[in-house]
Amino acid sequence: MTAAIAFSDVSVRLGGALILDRLSLDIDGGSWVGLIGPNGAGKTTVLRCVGDAVEFEGRVNLGAKPVMEMTAREVALEVSLVPQHPVLPEGTNVVDYVLLGRTPHRGAMTSESVHDLDVVGEVMHNLDLGDFSDRDVASLSGGELQRVVIARALAQQTPVLLLDEPTTALDIGNQQEVMELIDRLRHERGLTVLSAMHDLTIAGQFTDRLLMLSEGTIVAEGSASEVLTPDLIRQYYAAAVRVEHDPSGGVVVIPLRRSESV
Repeated sequence: MTAAIAFSDVSVRLGGALILDRLSLDIDGGSWVGLIGPNGAGKTTVLRCVGDAVEFEGRVNLGAKPVMEMTAREVALEVSLVPQHPVLPEGTNVVDYVLLGRTPHRGAMTSESVHDLDVVGEVMHNLDLGDFSDRDVASLSGGELQRVVIARALAQQTPVLLLDEPTTALDIGNQQEVMELIDRLRHERGLTVLSAMHDLTIAGQFTDRLLMLSEGTIVAEGSASEVLTPDLIRQYYAAAVRVEHDPSGGVVVIPLRRSESV
């Protein structure tokens, strides 16, 4: 069975620095894989390779096709991205911004169809954005904007969804709402989700598999209970934590004062 995403000996250098070092991994279709690791570990660069947004050595495949052999439109029909720092077109309201997610399906110079509007309306409803349609994206709070950016990615209706720190700027209620929506859509539509994640508890609650990166290489992989251990977190994050397992099978990571961990 062909993996939905496959890396083979992928290396990335930026400004002379080695960001990814001969990375190889396969991601099964319909799975949710979380990328964790300290700042600068290479998590965002992995996502950029999938979206063909950075030069790399080696090979990245979407299904059976190498990303480097695909046009930008072909990639956009397969992969949508929720970036950490989205580009916001000046003077654009929320509904028009979310409609940008439909561009690969209709072309940049073609008017939106009834179907496009229906898709956008459903996504905005699911993310409780109905009252924001006419708001300028520049006027939104951090949490509001994050939901709008996620809505644009979901409106793109791609089989692969990339999330770069998706819960940044969201309060705990919106974190749960957004993550549960993505998980539900993943199961309903067979989405493959690859996410760079800062919050280890969120990562431990929603992903099927975790990859811990450090200095551009995978240093641990497996289930949340296998990867989110106090020893590994201490070694690669230089952090003292307590790890608990909830009845649903998720993992909760609790930071400790260093004096408590002695």
